[in-house]
Amino acid sequence: MVEPRGRQRLRLDTVEIPFAADRLALTVPLEAGVPPRAGDLAAERLRLRAGEGAAVEVEQAGAHLETSSSATEGEPAIPGNQA
Repeated sequence: MVEPRGRQRLRLDTVEIPFAADRLALTVPLEAGVPPRAGDLAAERLRLRAGEGAAVEVEQAGAHLETSSSATEGEPAIPGNQA
């Protein structure tokens, strides 16, 4: 389990999004010699800054992520909406 504390920054390509949370946890099952294929993210009172003066606060959030070991070059390893 990974539980970052304090202020953090999420970098997506050239965009940085500052954030903090009362609780933020990423749980990833580990198996020797095998890359993780899934993980669960949980957040409580997640606060994000988006641009000058814009802020978003989320009371509770959670997500389940699964990777694709069959992704080929040019395909995302984590499937989802692509902008």
